[in-house]
Amino acid sequence: MRGWGAVALVASLCVYGLVLGHIRATGQRLRTSDSEGPWWFGYSRDASNLLALVAVTLSFWAVGFDPPIAMAAAFLLVLFVYVLDYWLGRGLRRAMAGWLAAAAGVGVAAIVLIAPARVAAGLAALLERLFS
Repeated sequence: MRGWGAVALVASLCVYGLVLGHIRATGQRLRTSDSEGPWWFGYSRDASNLLALVAVTLSFWAVGFDPPIAMAAAFLLVLFVYVLDYWLGRGLRRAMAGWLAAAAGVGVAAIVLIAPARVAAGLAALLERLFS
């Protein structure tokens, strides 16, 4: 199950990067055409963030993390990918910002998967400090 969890984690991050890139490209196209787009487009980024959080949480859980630790790890990783995508897409004007952000996320996830016990202990200590 751990192997499939790692595969699901990589796939989730790649799909998330693809979706973020598509949303950004569609938003830029709508801005240049002076069109508002459909009413739901403004919520598409929120929905993609929520779905990515769920997918990455389930992936970390499948890898062997306890559910609260899996959710904390997923939150930090999805936030990292989102902020990096925003920075690359806005600051550097790169067309491949979503893919670059996803690749960086996969790199961070690989580091987490190399030492899962150490990362889980660190996240448990962080959660204990924040919520106790």
